[in-house]
Order: sequence, then structure tokens, then C-alpha cells
Amino acid sequence: AYLSTTDEELMPSDMWFFLLLCSLPVVGKDAIAGVKKVAKSGLFSTHIVHDALVGWETLLEPYFPTILHLYSECMRSKSGQVVAFSQYLAEYSFAAFSSSYKRQEVITTLLGHIGVPNDMERGEALTACLRLARSSTQSALRPYSSLFKGMLDYIEGLNEAHVRILFEILAIVCMSEQGDGEDLPDDIHIVLRKMISHPEESYRRHGTIGALAFLRTIAPPHCRSLSSARKTTLTSLLDLMVKSVGEDAKMLSFLCREFTMEVVEKRVHSEVVVWVIDNFAGDFEQILISDVASMDPPVLKKERFEVASALDLPIAIEYNLNGRSVEVAANVMGIVAHFLGCAPPTPIESGGGEGEGNERREGEGEEEEEKKDKEGDEE
Repeated sequence: AYLSTTDEELMPSDMWFFLLLCSLPVVGKDAIAGVKKVAKSGLFSTHIVHDALVGWETLLEPYFPTILHLYSECMRSKSGQVVAFSQYLAEYSFAAFSSSYKRQEVITTLLGHIGVPNDMERGEALTACLRLARSSTQSALRPYSSLFKGMLDYIEGLNEAHVRILFEILAIVCMSEQGDGEDLPDDIHIVLRKMISHPEESYRRHGTIGALAFLRTIAPPHCRSLSSARKTTLTSLLDLMVKSVGEDAKMLSFLCREFTMEVVEKRVHSEVVVWVIDNFAGDFEQILISDVASMDPPVLKKERFEVASALDLPIAIEYNLNGRSVEVAANVMGIVAHFLGCAPPTPIESGGGEGEGNERREGEGEEEEEKKDKEGDEE
């Protein structure tokens, strides 16, 4: 009762006392509820959990199952403070126990929460994995890279924000598998290639996000110079992403946005920026920028009208976007139309078919209306 109401900072011994209570069958459930109340008040700070776990492996070994159970219970909480406490538990449990078995159990428990149907719980578990990966050394992560790769089995149920976290984790862990971090693991390279070349857009987007995550790890902005092995790897990844776009304007715009964010937030090496300018910027101009005079095919008039109506914008918004020139046009309306579901109308083919039949039916309807109007005038 004192611990749940005090405003004083807790001591590591307070947390040990709670672990002891949680391990007792008689009062375990009530003790876990008490831990949640204390965590919700914010008294279990990151340094308190660190000091209570790290360096006390021998003392805490009998309570290892209790720590994992407490983590799982707190991870399901709707309170942000309680979830944060569970993430501290996972991160510092991995650091506290040197046994391969116990570290594997910590990772397995984390991955179990990524596969649940609760979207919020998945996101918090991924964040906990990311904290663990960032705070651990390469030598500590290397033996468990195959476990982390198992997260790819859950990728279909993840939203795009979670996919970004997943690939950031894999980039940290899998590059530690290589030791020098200069080459991409073969199995990851195969996975990325399959995803980027997949016919479904969602897979290609996920593959692009993954490739950029590994790119940031291979060519970080703080690296003064890149070795020839790193340059070869990053060139291979960049080529893979750019070639997969082809003439798909929607994927091109997505890749442009991703490249832009990498450059603006300074998350990649300057050589990556130079490569993008030399090998990719021209593709954007070729597909999305053209002369105004050549951008008015009749088949797109209806599409432009529908898009402009849906956005409550004038048709001319696709022209002269910088307000300085009317010589060139940014042909972005087609992409916007695709997002809004306004597909361009199919041209009517001559020589019969459904289009011609529809045209005749429309003409017959107009003739019948004219006859009715004439009869009404005569009466």
C-alpha cells in the first residue's frame, strides 16, 4: 500500500520485493495488479528498472519466469506508462541475463506479442524489440538473428508504420550477423528482391521500406568514407528499388517521397544522395513532368474533372505548380485519381462490342424522350 501511494522515488530493492510477491501463487495476481498501479504512476523509471535488473543475474535467476510473465501482463495494458515499464523489463532482462537460453526466451516472448491481432499491442512489442536491438552490442545480438528474422512471418498483418519498425530492427540485427556490417545477408537480399518485384503494390512498398532501412545501416550519414564492399551493396539495393518502379507512376511517387525523407532528415550517406541525383532524378522528370501542350488527351478530361471535384480544386492545379512557368506541367492528377478510385474512362472501340451497344441504347433513350416532348407539345 505504501509503494502504490508514495511520491518518493523507488529503490531497486522495492522492485525485488514486488518480484518476490509476484512469484508467490497465493498473492501473485494481486501483486501484479499492484505493480501495474505503481507503473501507471510513473514511479518505475527506466533507470530504476535498469538498476534493479542489470548486474544482479545470480540474485534474480529464480525469478526469471516471473519477470517474463510480468512483462506479458504489462504489455497488454492500455496505460502508456505500464507498457513503457514492460518495455524496460524486456530490454534490461536481455542485458541482465547472459545465458543464451534466457536471452532466447526474452526474444521469443517479445515475438509472441507481435503475432497477436491487437494492433496496439503489436506496435508496442515492436518498439520493445527496437529498444532491445539499439541498446545491445552486435556480439550479443548475433546468435539470435534467425529468431528476429521470424518477424517476417507477421508482415502481412502489420501496417506501414509497424513495417518500418520491423525492418529497422532487422537491419540492426542482421547486419550484426555479418560482423563487419558491410554486406547484406543472402537470405535478406532474397526476401527484399521478392518483395520489391512482387505484383502487389503493398509488397513492393514494404520491400522498398526494408531496402532503405538496410541502406541506412550500411551507409550511415556519419561514416566518413565507404569501403568498396559497402558501395557495392548500396548500389545493388538502389538499383533494385529503381528498376522495380518501371513506368508505375504511383510507385515512382512513393519512392520519390521515401528518398526525399532520407535526404531531408539526413539519414543516409552523401554518396547515396549523389547516386539518387545521377541515376534517379531523371526518371521522375521523364514520367511525371512534361510539356503542357502534350498533356491534354481527351480520354483524361473526365478523370481530371472527377479528381478536381473530389478535391474541390480547379483543374489547372496540375499545371504551373511553382507559379513561375506555364511551359511544363507536373502530371500528378493521374496518381491522385488512382488514390481516389477515379479510373480514366475506357475509349469506345469501333465495330461493335459493349461500348457500341451502350452508345446505341443511350441514343434510343434520347429519341424516345424527344417523341414524348413532341406529343406533349401537340396536345
